[in-house]
Amino acid sequence: MGTSVGELAGPLHSLDRAPESLSTPLGLGIPDWVFYGLIVPWLVCIAITFWFCLFYFADDDLGEHADIQRDAEGGADAGD
Repeated sequence: MGTSVGELAGPLHSLDRAPESLSTPLGLGIPDWVFYGLIVPWLVCIAITFWFCLFYFADDDLGEHADIQRDAEGGADAGD
């Protein structure tokens, strides 16, 4: 009445791993799927974000439109 897990994933004994092999990434004692599936992508995203914010993203002058609007409102020093 359906397919078994063994038919979908192959023989399950091939998926058995020694407990020592589960803590191999840097010897941190965490499962390798957590390291490569969560920690590494987060670190890559953080590094890309820092690079973008510090080196690529830059403030830019708002241009002529901002000057016209400021003049129409009475200038920057009108409230003083």
